[in-house]
Amino acid sequence: MHRIAMGLASMVMLAGCGGLSGTLLVNPDGRVASCPNGWAWGLAGAIGIREAQQVRDQCVGDMERDGFVRLPNVNVGINPDYKADPPVIRDVKEPAKSAGINDSDLLLAVDGMKVQNAAQMARLLNAKNSGETLTIKVGRGAEKTEMVFPVVLQ
Repeated sequence: MHRIAMGLASMVMLAGCGGLSGTLLVNPDGRVASCPNGWAWGLAGAIGIREAQQVRDQCVGDMERDGFVRLPNVNVGINPDYKADPPVIRDVKEPAKSAGINDSDLLLAVDGMKVQNAAQMARLLNAKNSGETLTIKVGRGAEKTEMVFPVVLQ
């Protein structure tokens, strides 16, 4: 079975360049894996489309049993470092940037839930759609002042 595993930053770069096709998944440690798109395999004539899709579905099922979660289709614009407790937000992009979230903010809660790993965040975002609002509670500064920001998902 063909699986690709890499760090989250590498996955974001490759996905942005069109370097990965298939279903992307993430585990609690932030490791990303890809199960190849069965449609492309079948189209190339390597194996039949139906069999290729079954291989992809089996790969996704295996990864989910190993603790991986499919990456969400929505974007909040933060990349937390889950090795810290609470996680430290790194590399803030839109829409979180416009909402007022900064690099080095501490991620205290998302929609009232403490989020401690990448898979937990992916599960939470998978329940959302683009245009919905997510509430992010952060700690900021030396005093770790708590602040709450509504972020409209893209």
